[in-house]
Amino acid sequence: MTMWQTHHIARVVTGLAIATLCSRTMVAQAALRPPTASQCQEARNAMQAGRAAAVAALQRVAVDACPDGATILATFLRSVPRQETDVAFLWFATRQTDRLRHPEVFAAALPLAQDASAALPARAAGLLMIANAFGPSLELNRVTGPALLLEPRPEGGCYRTALSAHRGGTDRPLSSDAARQAARVFDPLIYSSTAPLLLQRLAGCLRSAVDSDIPPQLDVSGVRLTYLCGTRFRVRNPLPEFLPMSYDVYGKNEGRGVNAGPGDTVFSTDSVGTVRLFYDGRLIQTKANGNVACRP
Repeated sequence: MTMWQTHHIARVVTGLAIATLCSRTMVAQAALRPPTASQCQEARNAMQAGRAAAVAALQRVAVDACPDGATILATFLRSVPRQETDVAFLWFATRQTDRLRHPEVFAAALPLAQDASAALPARAAGLLMIANAFGPSLELNRVTGPALLLEPRPEGGCYRTALSAHRGGTDRPLSSDAARQAARVFDPLIYSSTAPLLLQRLAGCLRSAVDSDIPPQLDVSGVRLTYLCGTRFRVRNPLPEFLPMSYDVYGKNEGRGVNAGPGDTVFSTDSVGTVRLFYDGRLIQTKANGNVACRP
């Protein structure tokens, strides 16, 4: 099969998915009004009754408007088959999470996006649900709607808009660590050399929803701090990315940032003492000054 044929098939599948979505959305829009107590109970039962019942309930009931809508949706997300590939169904579920913000829904989306054994559309839906928790809606150049779950977005053309007009009444604050939890999902995909292109580019776009002051959430356990001589120290970074680190000299009034690029970065302290290396506020390495004179 040629590359053109593969791309054509993807376009056809996307078109069918969008057509299916439109059909489902017409039914859903008729039902997206404040649900009754019996409808909410119906939705609770359906979320535990299997995929077909869950899909039907999502189409008939504005679950997010139920008093316990977040719990209902979180239960649904935990039960979504990891091999789900119906992009119209996944997109509809994603739009449900766009209408509310709740820690329970956010927590349920994290493992869906991280499951390496899951189908790519399901993981992409999980990424979007995580970003939805931070408020702004996503606009993408050329790739929008359910196609986001199937087609890698083109490089560039990604930006955030104002708060979604679809946000419902449930808006609970996330935990203080939520932005870092999201970054820990996005960043390993962004900086991976083996991540699927669909997830890598989508994660790269969604990362803008997270506080830009949070540095890349990567495994820095391989970073090494070494004493050289005099007041010179070396940071060895085994990762292919720059790491915004910092250091202080224990017991001294000295500390500053160190932008550790791939490979070795050498810096000197103004005072003599034990150097502590930090990343994202966490202590990474400690190294004493060995009081060795540097060779001319």
